[in-house]
Amino acid sequence: MAEHRARHTARVVAGLGLREVSRAVERRGPRTHRTLKDTEQERARAIREALEQLGPLYVKIGQILSTRPDFVPDYVREELALLTDQATVRPFASFVPALEAELGPQWRESFQSFETHQPLGAASLAQVYRATLRDGTQCVVKIQRPGSHGTVLGDMTVLRRATRVIGRVAPRFNEVIDTGAMLDVVFRAMNDELDFTREAANMKAARKAAREFKTIKIPKAILPLHGFSSRPLPTGRPPTGSRQKI
Repeated sequence: MAEHRARHTARVVAGLGLREVSRAVERRGPRTHRTLKDTEQERARAIREALEQLGPLYVKIGQILSTRPDFVPDYVREELALLTDQATVRPFASFVPALEAELGPQWRESFQSFETHQPLGAASLAQVYRATLRDGTQCVVKIQRPGSHGTVLGDMTVLRRATRVIGRVAPRFNEVIDTGAMLDVVFRAMNDELDFTREAANMKAARKAAREFKTIKIPKAILPLHGFSSRPLPTGRPPTGSRQKI
């Protein structure tokens, strides 16, 4: 997986570089009508699209960078902010194997209804669907995108290797910016997000802590789901009248 991810990363980065060279050549042409703003917008869009092609780990890095004006120009941050709200929606059929693996081949029997035509929300690691349990409880079901776990682990390996190379060829850079420590922060966050049972436990703790506040509502995590799985998909009761975001 790591070697495959390394090749894929190299192809995407090379494509990004070629697009940048093409823009630079075009801007120097005698008949160009492109403004600096046009070039910046194209560059920012190309960076966002490259991160989406690279997968969940890089999308998460892009989301983090979108909040860091000290690292990233404003025109790039505005484009990277789209990674938070406008993830590509995958067909529900691609999530069925995950449901069958976690809840069993008869997973539909756990629900009165399951709205599969349109997800309630979509993000880099998962999609969320509205459903109703057999007892009539309305809920949402969060399903991890197929292949996300292996992709993220492969990318972590590739980035670790890149960090070691940087340490050897540019030791002074590593003295100023501890790339290993930076990756540790991102990797810990990604490991937490990949483990939905940990997320459900955090929701339970947050719900308990928020009981005394009238204006704070935390969805109830429903685990396990009818005993089908030792590591079930988290479901939760949807908050009413609020924007739902993964």
